[in-house]
Amino acid sequence: NPNVTDNEIIEAINQVKLSYLLEEDNLDKLILEEGKNLSGGERQRLILATQLTTKRKIYLFDEATSNIDIDSEEVIMKNIYNLSNDSLVIVISHRLENIVDANYIYLLDEEIVIEKGNHKNLINMNKEYALLYKTQKALETGYVRD
Repeated sequence: NPNVTDNEIIEAINQVKLSYLLEEDNLDKLILEEGKNLSGGERQRLILATQLTTKRKIYLFDEATSNIDIDSEEVIMKNIYNLSNDSLVIVISHRLENIVDANYIYLLDEEIVIEKGNHKNLINMNKEYALLYKTQKALETGYVRD
């Protein structure tokens, strides 16, 4: 977007935890073709930063944090959800923690919606979503119950 200011670019870069790439306030840092000099997570965050500087009616994020550490992931997901103040935001994620704040969740199995609702309702239904969520939480915390 040619209308984006340097300050907007810097803000977006900070929001996705890439501020260390800005050496001596240089926004013209060389990024090789297809970001070959960046890690997979850095490329992913840089793409997200470009989305944060573009005003859209609809945003679609498909596994937006799959190559990103947990601390950065939380900040990035907060920024993604902040976009929903003015836009429709669709988040596709295998990591259910990323969607607990969504207004509406669709759980798919083989392209078929098997459960839908918000996080609280889906947990209270105590079906597939609740089982998946509890299993993921147990694996992340290192506590797995028999």
